[in-house]
Amino acid sequence: MDCLHLHRPASRSLPLRLRSVKDLYDPTYVSESWIGQPVELLPRLRRLVDDHCPGVEIAVTEYNWGSDDGITAALAQAEVLAIFGREGARAAMRWVAPAVGSRVEDAFRLFLDPDGSVGAVTGTSTACTSSDVDRVGAYAVESTTGEMVVLLFNKSTTEEGIHLTVAQPVTGTASLVQFTEASSLAPAGSVALSAGTVDLMLPARSATLLSLPNATSLIFTDDFEAGSTTAWSATVP
Repeated sequence: MDCLHLHRPASRSLPLRLRSVKDLYDPTYVSESWIGQPVELLPRLRRLVDDHCPGVEIAVTEYNWGSDDGITAALAQAEVLAIFGREGARAAMRWVAPAVGSRVEDAFRLFLDPDGSVGAVTGTSTACTSSDVDRVGAYAVESTTGEMVVLLFNKSTTEEGIHLTVAQPVTGTASLVQFTEASSLAPAGSVALSAGTVDLMLPARSATLLSLPNATSLIFTDDFEAGSTTAWSATVP
């Protein structure tokens, strides 16, 4: 399913490592490397494959977004994994595996074993919009375990208050798992959604996984197989 993101020029206060994840997908982002032009790597690969050998999957066979222990590297790695999923990469190989107990390992654990009981984040990417991707990245997955999982990445050096909405009036309790610059990945309580909305305060430089059980039952609630009606949006003031 398609995701829509609203862009504005990247803030130069945002570290290059966090800005450069847009090399993977954004046709308006001019690479700040020696390339000096838009890369749009994954959609570009998809178009090439569709034109010349349709049906073949795409993969990134070597990548690295920074050292194992920095918070910006951990945030970049976590968002890169979300982008790989959204853009349909079949496989991606980091050079090299992160050190045990490192911050970048937290980024992988966010998807593979968020709190020791939820299990891996697997499923189908669904529409999710952030009003400012340079401050907060937002992604959503319809989980195979019957949950809607929303991933939020606050790249700012300050807290960010966001207003999260879903296209249908979902009501329920969503659990949170989070890592920050000061703390490793751990459960971070819960929040209640009312009529499909919730306000969240995201800590500075943090990654948050929000899991809402049974939200995937909203698929096809329009009585037509026209796609998911669970389109999420995160508004950053």
